[in-house]
Amino acid sequence: MDNFEFLADDIFGIYKVGIVFRGNVLQGKARTGDVISFEANGEIETGKIHIIELDRSIIEETVQGKELGILLNQFSSKEIESWDHDLPDSEEELENYPTTEERIGIKLPTKIWCAK
Repeated sequence: MDNFEFLADDIFGIYKVGIVFRGNVLQGKARTGDVISFEANGEIETGKIHIIELDRSIIEETVQGKELGILLNQFSSKEIESWDHDLPDSEEELENYPTTEERIGIKLPTKIWCAK
């Protein structure tokens, strides 16, 4: 996983599962189970790769030059780990609810990289 860098241009949460970073590998490789870093609210946070998705198929290792989804869970921050604990019950409330990136403090596009 040395020198792994990924540029995410979209993120979204999956309730009670984790947060998906969607984008492209800039360099290196990462595998399911690896711990990667990203910046949120001005702090460096980490998350564990739970699933890597390519063209609606689950793969074990990232592929450079392809658009991927990387599902993270087991975050270092309790705030990020609990991003979905107070989701609204109705669609009406959800319309005015902050986006995933607003809730966890990420500005897109954002880089994620191998944790040291």
